This record gives sequence, structure tokens and C-alpha cells, in this order.
Amino acid sequence: MTHSVKIRRQYVLNYHEQDPAGKIVRGEIQVKTMKAVRLAKEKYPDLITDGDVQANVEINAELQKEIYPFSELSEKGANTLIFPNLVAGNMAYKLLMELEGTHAIGPVLLGLNKSFYILQLGTSIRDIVRMAAIAAFRRV
Repeated sequence: MTHSVKIRRQYVLNYHEQDPAGKIVRGEIQVKTMKAVRLAKEKYPDLITDGDVQANVEINAELQKEIYPFSELSEKGANTLIFPNLVAGNMAYKLLMELEGTHAIGPVLLGLNKSFYILQLGTSIRDIVRMAAIAAFRRV
């Protein structure tokens, strides 16, 4: 059985702070996300990984081209978003669930010996089937 797999184009999301002089302040989270981008590029060179960028830049193609024209992702954007921590990821996930015209499945915890697929309280039958399909696909 063959699967067509899209190349993952991923942005590592973060926020940026500036001091009164306009210099970008690098805090603990920014240092961690920058390190994550570097490690992802080293360990998985076949993935297109860039960051750290703010979420509004990732979803706005014009801003991407204007602010990050040097990025490999500035033309097509990302199809995967990596959040700096669980709190940020969960807040974005919950917001997306409530927006009109969007569909969220998850969360899925990866990176351990086995993946974990978490169903939220009140998950619909349709989403249970979708999650099962994702789990089955990852096992193949």
C-alpha cells in the first residue's frame, strides 16, 4: 500500500517583545523556540521548518512575504503550526474549534515511543472516526 504524503511545511510560533529602543527582547520561550527550529532543521532536513514567527504572520500571506521574504515558507505558507508550549497550543486549538468554517481534530501527542490520541468531552461521532483514521494511518 502506498500513501501520498505531503511535505510538512511548519512554522514554530512565538511572540516578540521589543524594548523601548525597538530591539527584540529574547526571553526563555524565544530561546527555546529558536533552538527547536535549529534542532528540527538538523534532525529532519527533509521538513521545511522556519520560525519563530507570530501567529498573525503565519496566517497572513501578505505579511509573510513582506516580513519574511527570505523564508522558504513565504510563498506557500505552513501546513503545520508548532506552539511554544501546551498552554498556547490549547488556547489556539480551542479558539479554532469555535471559529466558523474551521474544523479541529485532536489533540495528538507525538514524540514519545507511542502516539496518544485524545478525545475531548463531547466529541462527535464524526470526530471519533476521523481520529481513528489518523491513528490507523500513522500505524501503517
